[in-house]
Amino acid sequence: MTINERLNQLYSKWEKNHPGAHLVRHGLVDEGTYSNAEPRIVLLGREVNAMKDPHFNLLEYLIYTLEKSSKSKGFKLGEKQAGLWAYGILTGFQEDFYELDHNCNAAIGLKSIGWTNLSKICGGGKANHKWKEHAVKQWELTKEELKIMDPQLILCSGEDTYGLVTEILGLERKRLLDKTEKRRKINYSIWPLENHKFLCLDFYHHAATGFYEKWYWILEEVYDKCKCKGLFTWI
Repeated sequence: MTINERLNQLYSKWEKNHPGAHLVRHGLVDEGTYSNAEPRIVLLGREVNAMKDPHFNLLEYLIYTLEKSSKSKGFKLGEKQAGLWAYGILTGFQEDFYELDHNCNAAIGLKSIGWTNLSKICGGGKANHKWKEHAVKQWELTKEELKIMDPQLILCSGEDTYGLVTEILGLERKRLLDKTEKRRKINYSIWPLENHKFLCLDFYHHAATGFYEKWYWILEEVYDKCKCKGLFTWI
């Protein structure tokens, strides 16, 4: 059984035990590429918003986005930024930002990572004020998701996401950078889960507005700091 098949089985079981709930399907866009990636990365967000369909399937949307980008129609901000961030991490930031083929490299990054959100209930055009309530109720589901995907690095998209993960788990927040360009402190945590071990990185939201290069350069600094601290030695 593939990883996505196991995840769908997990979602179906959860929905059966919670009548009336419709979960957004998460997982891997390309299982082969993800399994061979070093490190295996999961992007963890707060919620899926701007989607009114309760049966929305995130993977189908991402696959459609990749197909559309191959026809030179481009990505939306969030998907493009997430893809470039993943590409940078997976290649060790060996290329300068201005040397990247943004659509092509973003597509490589998107195919290489897993996706999930703390709240698996669709929000609206703006953040759903109940996202935290949903996230807490679905916490055991999130843990099972991550055990199935077995990432080595969890990139927490936004302070709210990282904050809730560390709050629920009681994880120690360790300082990685004292300040970035926006004077935002960056932290990390190590999350041992049964026979799994995840490096959780606190970072900006993948749909953060601004210049792509700014967030890319900050993530490169974060990556270099992780290497200096030996945080990738067990990956």
